[in-house]
Amino acid sequence: MRTQPTYRWLALGFLAAGIVPWFFPSNVLKLIADHEHVLLGRYSLERFSALVVLTPALWLAAVIAWSLRTHTAKEVLFRTAALLLGVSVAVAAADIAGRIPREPRYIERQVLVRTRWPGERVDDVVRHRPPNQQYRIQYNDAPVAARSYPFAPPGFPTVDITLTTDHRGYRNLTRLDQYDIVTLGDSFTEGSRVSDEEVWPVRVGRRLRRTVYNLGISGVNPDYYLTTLRAFGLPLKPKTVFIMIYEGNDFKGTPLGRELAQAEGRDIPGPAASVPARIGRWLETSIKYTPVVLSLRNAFIHRLGPINADGPVPGAEILSWMPVALPPGPEAQYYAFEPKRLVRLYWTHAAFRESYGWVSTAEVFKRIKALCAEEGIRLVVVYAPSKPHVVMPLVADRVTAEQLHAFASFKARNLPPPGEFKRELVARLDTQEAVAREFFAAEGVEFISTTAILRQWAAAGRQVYYTYDQHWTALGHEAVAEAVARTVTAGKSLPRR
Repeated sequence: MRTQPTYRWLALGFLAAGIVPWFFPSNVLKLIADHEHVLLGRYSLERFSALVVLTPALWLAAVIAWSLRTHTAKEVLFRTAALLLGVSVAVAAADIAGRIPREPRYIERQVLVRTRWPGERVDDVVRHRPPNQQYRIQYNDAPVAARSYPFAPPGFPTVDITLTTDHRGYRNLTRLDQYDIVTLGDSFTEGSRVSDEEVWPVRVGRRLRRTVYNLGISGVNPDYYLTTLRAFGLPLKPKTVFIMIYEGNDFKGTPLGRELAQAEGRDIPGPAASVPARIGRWLETSIKYTPVVLSLRNAFIHRLGPINADGPVPGAEILSWMPVALPPGPEAQYYAFEPKRLVRLYWTHAAFRESYGWVSTAEVFKRIKALCAEEGIRLVVVYAPSKPHVVMPLVADRVTAEQLHAFASFKARNLPPPGEFKRELVARLDTQEAVAREFFAAEGVEFISTTAILRQWAAAGRQVYYTYDQHWTALGHEAVAEAVARTVTAGKSLPRR
């Protein structure tokens, strides 16, 4: 049986354990480079949130230990249970109130699609926005977090955006039974941060004088390109299908690609999450996106993010080159990106060609090609490069090897020495695009790269990406539309319905 001094020291130990972690800040420099929020000028949002939960729990344990000096364990247990029950009921009530149905930004649902043979149907999961809506948004191109780069210039001028959805929940202003062209892709095809008339599929339609139906939707991967084409694209009887690949997200690997390979007796090596890992990920997601947690996170960001946001950051010279200026001089436009987007370009040709991300994606595109061939549809793949892929060759001579190495080290470990790393990185920037080009050439699929024109326009001072966002500006969409229309018509005229 513990004595009163033992409970006293135990209580003091719990009390100290709730205080000590606050003296250890997060890596603020890394948070700035990653465009993450910094609270009170020293903590990541995740670390602060964990401390906010952990500290009261430890202090409650201290109170319990202290109370055991003068009360029985049964009394302390009853009071603690009553307190926890009251808190749980209050949190549950707030969560229920926060879940009062509101219109979601996106809808995912399963659809049944008939295949070639009567009675044969497949289940496809598709994603779209709420149908028949019009959203008016103002986008301010500024750093996401209050604490940002030591030098954070103004971004692209503020833009007013209109986003209109049709009866299917996709971004189209016309309602026809058939279209000459169908486009598929993620947010770069749907047109994140630009208005309805500025999206590249609309611009391509005007240039080619063809009807275009845009099935692009934010947050999807090649799995959805196939399922959406099958569910909504083919019924529109297009003669041509454009599918945009964005190298920033589309090479992470697709479960459907693995399934397609396994169905043909081939196994694709890749990450397979264990059951405990999947359960842990489900619990994390379930908690992270509850109304209560989201409300608290937003409150922390808005109330605590600006505090000490301008304080000095040791080692900030690592980020002194970011955002990069193009072209250098008083008329420069600025481009910022995170270390992860730079490191994703650091592939050798052989390693990327054999990676799970690429191989599974290629399997999906083989099925898309076969589907288009069955329907007599011309398939054209449009390649969308990430921001550092476009920008880095234009600024490499103005960024030291040490700066580049330190920046990439926030995301990758065991990098070679700075000079060697810089040479390898610059040489490998085009690796993913080269592998994709080779694959589609071997498959007999038309391939259009937009890298060169985006780089040309950026070098000339035309801002094709937003400064603090990964997406294209209206100028970027215009450049892409020009490259697509010019390449398509030079190679082979598009058929009209």
